[in-house]
Amino acid sequence: MEKIVVDETGKGERLDTFLTAKGVAPSRSKVQSWMKEGKILWNGKIAKPHLILAVGDVISYEPYEAKTWD
Repeated sequence: MEKIVVDETGKGERLDTFLTAKGVAPSRSKVQSWMKEGKILWNGKIAKPHLILAVGDVISYEPYEAKTWD
């Protein structure tokens, strides 16, 4: 799992918006879907999309892998 520690730039942001801006997933709806599936953790707990971040929060997630067509 990859990890992001929230700093001052992420303070007060919604978790789904923050992760989308960081490029964790291609869209906010994809981030929300992964949260519902328990694939994104906030401080070791299953994350909720509406969560507001604080400095020091630790976000863990599986890196996004775009599907390739061979």
